[in-house]
Amino acid sequence: MRIGSVLEAPSILVGALHSVPTEVVAMSLLTLILTFVVVGFILWLVNTYVPMEGTVKRIMNAVVAILLVVWILQGFGLIGSLSRFHVG
Repeated sequence: MRIGSVLEAPSILVGALHSVPTEVVAMSLLTLILTFVVVGFILWLVNTYVPMEGTVKRIMNAVVAILLVVWILQGFGLIGSLSRFHVG
């Protein structure tokens, strides 16, 4: 392995990052933050004002957190669409 090839790798990555339009990156980051704020606010409202058992609240919070993580992973392309999975 040449030393030059190790030093050239970051410049290739920087070149790839410059080809991504900044509007697309900023919008997806804005969408991500806005989604977290809205979902967090709705979850806070439900946890605060809807009377239910603690275990039900924990399960609901866990399901919402799992759905958000799956949505984020799909949004960044780390996992594919879940539409091809069928239950039953």
